[in-house]
Amino acid sequence: MAHLHAIDGFWPLIQVLDISIPTYYLIVSLSLSVCLLWVVHRAKVRELDGLVAIDLSILIMLLGFFGARIFHILFEDFDFYLKNPIEIFKFWNGGFVFYGGALAAFFSGIMFLRWRKQVLGDWLNLVAPVAALGYALGRMACLVTGCCFGRICDLNPEYPFRHPTQLYAVIFEFIVLCILLRIEKMPSILNKRITQTSGHLFVIWLVFHSLGRIMMEYFRADPRGAMYFSLSISTWMSIFILAFSGLYLKRGAQVPK
Repeated sequence: MAHLHAIDGFWPLIQVLDISIPTYYLIVSLSLSVCLLWVVHRAKVRELDGLVAIDLSILIMLLGFFGARIFHILFEDFDFYLKNPIEIFKFWNGGFVFYGGALAAFFSGIMFLRWRKQVLGDWLNLVAPVAALGYALGRMACLVTGCCFGRICDLNPEYPFRHPTQLYAVIFEFIVLCILLRIEKMPSILNKRITQTSGHLFVIWLVFHSLGRIMMEYFRADPRGAMYFSLSISTWMSIFILAFSGLYLKRGAQVPK
């Protein structure tokens, strides 16, 4: 998501006196709350430590926030922040990149779970559907805000419109969520070697998510920093994650405990 000097869309949904709550942050906050409750519930159902679930969720939220912000600063508009360093701290003006937050959340979560001596694969499978839900809800925030917009569709020159890339992502990720929940309840529909893989559900989510992200990036037209061979850095990251995850599943690899 680009910062607000490029996008004018953080209109307040709730405003009382001089206090206003931007629509984007309201939706994101509610989405995180829903995901937190679901993580705790899934941990209880799977007989995993509820306190670990809460601590892990908070860690992911915090590190994800910083990672998404730093990634945006470094890769999307570094020259702007170099000339206006004070803008780095004005996070309320927008400027976050999902993959930056995802990478920070993933590696910090791995380190935390190892420190707490947890079975890594169990927690990866637990968070997979939650990650899909959180991403879908987050893109709904992008939709109402107007960021991450698509390029002009000229199929009908008389009625041009922008591709609703945010909506594409929401619909695709909700479909992915349904697939993950189906796989979770009926693992026999997959190859036996894959179903026995620790953390397989999370890796399957990575495969589907990467495909959806490549599709979204193809239609996007908002500023996303430097392009490499006509592809955004998010597209390249999606391609890498897709290749790695697909190879991982093909080999039937197992997440280390």
